[in-house]
Amino acid sequence: MRPSTARAMPRTYSIVAVIVLAVLIGFGRAASFEFVSWDDDLHFVENPHLNPVSAAGLVELWTQPYERIYTPVPYTLWAGVAMLASVLDDEPAAAGRHPGWMHALNLIVHTANTWLVFVILRSLLVARIRGPDRVPAPNDSGASTGSKLEGDSAALDWAACAGALLFGLHPLQVEAVAWASGLRDLSYAAFGLGALASHLGQAQRAAFAARAGDTTSRTANPIPILSTICFAVAVFAKPNAVALPFVAVALDRLVIGRPWRDALVSIAPWIPPALLCTFITSSVQLVGDAKPAPLFVRPFLAADAVAFYLGKLVAPVSLGIDYGRSLERVAQNPGILISGLVPAALAAVLWWRRREWPAAGVAFAVFVLGLLPALGLMTFRFQLLSTVADRYAYVAMLGPAFGFACALAARPGPVATGLGATLVAVLCGLTVVQTEAWASSEALYRNTLRANPESVIANHGVGDALLAAEDYDGAVAHYQAALAVIPRFPRALNKVGWARLQQGRSDEALPYLVAAAREFMALGDRPGAAMAHSNMGQLWLDRGVPERAGAEYQRAIDLDAGRAWDHVQLGGIRLAQGLRNPAVRHFRAALALDPDNEGAKESLAVALAGGDVQAVETPSQP
Repeated sequence: MRPSTARAMPRTYSIVAVIVLAVLIGFGRAASFEFVSWDDDLHFVENPHLNPVSAAGLVELWTQPYERIYTPVPYTLWAGVAMLASVLDDEPAAAGRHPGWMHALNLIVHTANTWLVFVILRSLLVARIRGPDRVPAPNDSGASTGSKLEGDSAALDWAACAGALLFGLHPLQVEAVAWASGLRDLSYAAFGLGALASHLGQAQRAAFAARAGDTTSRTANPIPILSTICFAVAVFAKPNAVALPFVAVALDRLVIGRPWRDALVSIAPWIPPALLCTFITSSVQLVGDAKPAPLFVRPFLAADAVAFYLGKLVAPVSLGIDYGRSLERVAQNPGILISGLVPAALAAVLWWRRREWPAAGVAFAVFVLGLLPALGLMTFRFQLLSTVADRYAYVAMLGPAFGFACALAARPGPVATGLGATLVAVLCGLTVVQTEAWASSEALYRNTLRANPESVIANHGVGDALLAAEDYDGAVAHYQAALAVIPRFPRALNKVGWARLQQGRSDEALPYLVAAAREFMALGDRPGAAMAHSNMGQLWLDRGVPERAGAEYQRAIDLDAGRAWDHVQLGGIRLAQGLRNPAVRHFRAALALDPDNEGAKESLAVALAGGDVQAVETPSQP
């Protein structure tokens, strides 16, 4: 082992410790959080392939999209963690039962990603600050030169560490880390950053060899196996990974300095996985009601999104899960012509001063390229709510991290170190505060309302919390706020109707329930429509019109055969009408669906004994 390498090992351990400690300080509280109702229920609690975990379920996740989204890698990781948790906690291997484990997995992956960013930045700083021509030969052991290089090495290590901490602790990263479902972004980043680290290491070795006169360096390893495997896994973790080849080429050419041809040829093996992912995504990805923007508008949408992310990068406050920047609203806003000038002007200045500020230009380019799949050039479902989201910037933060590391490495000294440490500390404090927003569903939605009072997601979520607390007027106020933005939002319509039903205001409830059933059917959501018809059945029971109630419960059963509740209700109505055999059939159908249903058991016993039973008085659930 060379003396300089031996001296660097304790420093490496120190940097690892700093990264681990920083992530724990910034995000550690998330390990104690429960699942939130924003998508966690879909991916963990209600996912039949992970509750319980089984080989058949994993095969299904790898061969078929789940909820019209094909991201099998994070589901596989969740399955593995659920199996481990089941052994250690002596509980069933079901993802929905282990929120703490899922959050811990996020922390581990984010820590690994932060370390990978350090590795990448350290490699790039060597290429940019010292340059291949200044790297000593392996047999160069001069004492003064070694001392100088050792000093340079220490400065570069800590500059790269500072850049990695900016990546790991910026509040924009909180959504991906503190949200259990955020593993989709973390996992594609883990494999993507691994691919970048491997690719850039190989590119740097090839550049060194070429400058040393080795003409065979270009073809020494034509198939970069490790980086290609990592990239292939990344694209099946989340399709956004298709941006990584652009980032790799930019860093290869602009920092390492290889010719464009060599940079492009080296990532050629990444193209087949990217094309396959693009084909699968375009075939199964759910776009929903999001209408594609005209082609000439899309560059302006992209520029507006970049301006938004730049603003949050500089001032990471008022963060939330829904900024209300829907595709329709942004596309129809003339202001995008002005906001789009911000990144355009910045790009022009950086190009003009590219010789004086080369690192700034590279940082900006990597930031934009990392955001590329989510800038609005292609249509995706979330654009119905917002064209931007914090999690989309996760990998893109490699760009600012590079710029920060270069700035510190270029001006080493106590002033730069103090300013850098202060910035990292401030970001860490903001991240600690922002992480608390994910402590519960209600906390998440209320935090989002502070950033966007018109948020449909947040108003609906707070309404649910108030509904559970039986604050019906408060819940209705939030549902109405959601309906002011999306008047045909069926879940909000249904819940307003149900809340008014609990208040005995059936005249107000009925039009909302009718509208909810209609809108659910327009979306092809038969279970949702069944829920609305079930609530209308309860309404007619409350009004003393069992014939109308029976018709509504029957309609609910026709739409969703798995509703044990409605079989019990309809059985009670039929028994009260003297139709004992149909009543018995409904009670038995309810028990076949839910063997532990006490209402069905009691009602069936009464029916078989020849007695009478009233329809259950407990109201349906919205």
